[in-house]
Amino acid sequence: MYDKIDAEELKKKMEQGEEIQVIDVLSEKSYEKRHLPGAINIPYRDIAKRKDEIDPDKEIIVYCNDKDCDASPIAAEKLVKLGFEDVTDFEGGLLEWEKAGYDFE
Repeated sequence: MYDKIDAEELKKKMEQGEEIQVIDVLSEKSYEKRHLPGAINIPYRDIAKRKDEIDPDKEIIVYCNDKDCDASPIAAEKLVKLGFEDVTDFEGGLLEWEKAGYDFE
């Protein structure tokens, strides 16, 4: 099972310098347009074949566009099945981040 997080909690973790790895699971095109600060891009369909790019010693936080987007829950589920233990879904994604007024890269 994986945890869930909201924009405020995620922003706090980023500001406090916590050991997290934020993964944008949308397309490369979407990632290039905008993404959360420090996020890497691994589209959810590629999670299994690119799992070596993910640090198992950090909390892994995945996100997609918004609560209606199912890419991040799918990615979180895949990560758990691949044996990653500290997985969190930022289900509000880009839309919630934007509504909170936080900056993008």
